[in-house]
Amino acid sequence: MILLQKSIYLTFFMLMPISTFFIFQSASKEPFVVFIPWEALCEIGGGFVLVFLWLEFLACLVFMILKKTYHHFYTNIVLLIIGIVMCSYLVIAPLGYVNDIQKYFSKKNNIQ
Repeated sequence: MILLQKSIYLTFFMLMPISTFFIFQSASKEPFVVFIPWEALCEIGGGFVLVFLWLEFLACLVFMILKKTYHHFYTNIVLLIIGIVMCSYLVIAPLGYVNDIQKYFSKKNNIQ
């Protein structure tokens, strides 16, 4: 169980900077006015992969809490809150990209 607790911390400390970088990188490119396929893959695919990893992290954390193998209550609450906030921001980034590209194509094709 000690190994599982250490892997939860390791996963958190690996996901946090990658996700933060992704959010700030995506926000700095706003608004998207040109469609580039590679950028679309990175923005949409990368965002949802990170969301999936965070949800997996949260599921493991909840499982450990329910099994009572992870006894630090306040640490659990903080990690859950941070995970939920990161998931909410990571969902917004790909959806914002899709919204910007939809506006771009509607202006390009004169669709109202």
